Amino acid sequence: MIDERLLKVLEVISSNIVRLRGKGMIQEALAKKAGVSKETIIAIENQRMINLESLIKIADALGVPLADLFITNEIRGEVTWKLKMFADGLEKLKFFR
Repeated sequence: MIDERLLKVLEVISSNIVRLRGKGMIQEALAKKAGVSKETIIAIENQRMINLESLIKIADALGVPLADLFITNEIRGEVTWKLKMFADGLEKLKFFR
């Protein structure tokens, strides 16, 4: 039986690749750009396998650091919120100058 933590990692990686690939890039195009097979992309997106070497190539092809493939939506939302609050704070400081 597969560990639940591993299943969560597979789910996060899969959803991030699909999200980053977006509607403008089909699996075949990503595979070609990354130098991996289309079957590899399909397997990862369907949460059937992880190969670190392939993930590195995919992250490079998507133009993101490898770590971005492992970030959950909850963490991404929190970071986005904190960056927005920081930017808002900077705008208020500019107002008082």
